[in-house]
Amino acid sequence: MFIHNALFTSLPYGVTGHDDLANTAEYHTQNRGYRLLSQLARTTHSKPTVTRMIRLLPDEDNDTPIKCSLFNYTLARECKRRGNHLYEALSYVWGSGVRSESVILDGSPYLVTGSLHAALSYLRDSQLDRILWIDALSINQEDADEKSRQIPLMRMIYAQASCVIVWLGEATQPRDGGLEYIRRISEDQVRKGVPTDATNMGAHHAACLDLLQHAWFRRTWVLQEVGVARCITVMCGSVPINGHTFCEGIGQLELPTRLQRVIYPVVRLMRGAIFRSKYEVNSRGAICLGQLIDMYHSHQATNKHDKVYALLGLSSDDPNTPSLKPNYNLPWTEVYRQTASYIFPRNCSVETWPDRDEAMIKGKGWVLARIDSVHEVIHEYGHQFIQILYTDNTQSRHYQSIWGNEWTLPASAASIQEGDLICLLDGASCPNIIRLCRDYFILVTTTALPQQNNKSKDLNPRSAQKIDSGDPPATIFFSLPELQETPQEGERRLADMAVIMEEIVRAMLKSGVSRPQAIERLLCQSGASIAITEGLVKSAAAHHESDAYTIMELLFQHHGPSLPIPQGVVKSAAGNTGPCGYEIMKKLLCQHRGTSLPISEGVVKAAAGNTGPCGYEIIKLLYQHRGTSLPISEGVVKAAAGNTGPCGYEIVELLCQHRETSLLLTEEVVKTAAGNEGDYSNGVKIMNLFHQQRPTGLPISEEVVKAAAGNRGYYGVGAEIIEHLLQHLGQSLPISEEVVKTAAGNTGSCGYRIMELLFRRERVSLLASEQVVKAAAGNVGNGHEILMLLIQHRGTELPVSEEVVQDAAKNTGHNGYAIMKILCRHLEASLPISERVVKAAAESTGVYGYRMREVLSQHLAANPTLNQQHRR
Repeated sequence: MFIHNALFTSLPYGVTGHDDLANTAEYHTQNRGYRLLSQLARTTHSKPTVTRMIRLLPDEDNDTPIKCSLFNYTLARECKRRGNHLYEALSYVWGSGVRSESVILDGSPYLVTGSLHAALSYLRDSQLDRILWIDALSINQEDADEKSRQIPLMRMIYAQASCVIVWLGEATQPRDGGLEYIRRISEDQVRKGVPTDATNMGAHHAACLDLLQHAWFRRTWVLQEVGVARCITVMCGSVPINGHTFCEGIGQLELPTRLQRVIYPVVRLMRGAIFRSKYEVNSRGAICLGQLIDMYHSHQATNKHDKVYALLGLSSDDPNTPSLKPNYNLPWTEVYRQTASYIFPRNCSVETWPDRDEAMIKGKGWVLARIDSVHEVIHEYGHQFIQILYTDNTQSRHYQSIWGNEWTLPASAASIQEGDLICLLDGASCPNIIRLCRDYFILVTTTALPQQNNKSKDLNPRSAQKIDSGDPPATIFFSLPELQETPQEGERRLADMAVIMEEIVRAMLKSGVSRPQAIERLLCQSGASIAITEGLVKSAAAHHESDAYTIMELLFQHHGPSLPIPQGVVKSAAGNTGPCGYEIMKKLLCQHRGTSLPISEGVVKAAAGNTGPCGYEIIKLLYQHRGTSLPISEGVVKAAAGNTGPCGYEIVELLCQHRETSLLLTEEVVKTAAGNEGDYSNGVKIMNLFHQQRPTGLPISEEVVKAAAGNRGYYGVGAEIIEHLLQHLGQSLPISEEVVKTAAGNTGSCGYRIMELLFRRERVSLLASEQVVKAAAGNVGNGHEILMLLIQHRGTELPVSEEVVQDAAKNTGHNGYAIMKILCRHLEASLPISERVVKAAAESTGVYGYRMREVLSQHLAANPTLNQQHRR
């Protein structure tokens, strides 16, 4: 599989790089601050949980310079008496990145951004020191090694902070009043228990919208900063608001969908703060890195490395994994490659290129399903509800039994669309979502782990490992222009893509909800480079729904003369039992292949046996185009003779009319007609037609009569055929013990009538052997009536053995107990009831099993001379 992955695309802030300061007048002053940070850094090298804190010194005069001091701080608590950490952690946006403001840091001037300077101004107390952790001051941003050591501590820093302060800038117009209004509508909601009418906010609404468009909500780092916090305060200027209150107020606002997609991912993390327990050393997040990237890759980061490193604190993955350890000395392309190699199975190869936020991933896998529908709920909990349509292979059937057809997924940055595919890479523990794009795929999400629902037994991906099956994984490509492959590799890749397309279309057709629009989308996505397989066209030609013709038309529109139309496709069209079968065949004959269309015996046979409403029209169309050259073999006539559809008789009649010589009415053909159980009396009418075609010499063998005797068709079809045969052959009709046995076992509505007709023949009743009685005793249809008929003709001479009674005891039909009752009344004390008979009745699982046991119990009680063992 080649995976084209652009998930880490960075959206720039327009930040001025640090190198811009190197030639400025402020550089030397700034450098003194860096030297101070470097000196403090030396003491942190040997202590992995040591960071720097800022002591923000108080001042009653707001206009005096801001004074701070740095000191080293050990994050790990080694004894319980220390209690909670008392520092606060700042979450803010650097802004333009230009350090235009100065603070006094341990007695030396130090340049900071305007955004940080404003935050410090509002955070400074008039009397007390304030202990803060601030990334721009606590980490030497110019030292890549130090950043690599300090970044893994970010989860611990923000999780242990007594409060995380979210700074949304100064309260300027029109933002002024927005935060206070959010607090007020949250308070109103709590007091009144009803939502505030957000549509009439007026100026406050505009202030809120301006506030929520702050860059802080789009920053990648804030996800971790509020995602591990246990207490949050949101500030805009001098107005503070509790984080939970802020979230509740946001929930009452009517926000544009575009803004909801930005705000709610962060708000959902903030809501969880009040439920988080105290931080435990070496604890991890709850979501794997792949899923975090899926959810938040659209958030922004000045440094592309932070698209990954900023999510590590929320991740459930082992932070000691070499490829997950922050390293700012590595180029971004290498970080990208290492991350993708970690997320995808080991047997996938990953290739990246400098200055490109794309990767090519090659591996093998299975396309399990197509996404049939998507319903996204942005506000509630950021869930996506998707309906899955599985393909028909061993892997898909296995996972369908585990994951079901309805999935709930967390909201992803890239929108999941109808028509996207569920793919399971070989070696992966859970699937991902991909999208077809010409001859390769685009990755939509790296991880698609359905959340548990009531219909699923077990949604743990590790309990659903790859199963052994006969379905080899396909090579699926996410291709780029740099892809280099041999002609053989290219052929294999395109062949695999064609098979995947076939499986998807076949799944849609099989589901009964094909939706031509969905198939057209798939054809547009694949382009002309992926060939349409014969199997796909064959499935479309056989599709029996009302949209079948539209689907075939789409295939012709997109692939024209290159569409494969071999004999198998024509045969499928000829046998199409749907309302569009005729139109599909007409299109094949008239528009696209004409006389070159392969019309073989198999094609005509399929048309002759077509039980749909268009069967007659299809074979008539074949005659119009091929005339007497149409191959009419014994197999074709046999297929027509057995046609149970509404056009079965008309098709046989058409064959008779266009055949220059008489039809091949062999014993097999006549036997098939005699056994025709169609609801349209086809069997009777076809047998009459055969006798018209051949008044004498029609091959009526014992097998033909046996087929008629076993005909279970409704409306007495079998009986009519037997009556027809008796009229034409009279005493010469071959009626054997096998014929009578077959009739005795006929479970159809006319079984009794057939037996009655046969017994009208002289001496036929003498054929009522033990095997015949057994067949009647086990008949779950009208066996009781047939048994009464046998008793009427044979009386006490009827052979009733233990096996006969045992078959009656096993009879689960609604009249099974009646058969036993007849036998009990007929033979009374001489009825052979053995232990096997009683056991068979006791084990009967039929609805009327209790009645069977009741009849036996009553019979045993009424006949005390029976063996005591049998009564038990």
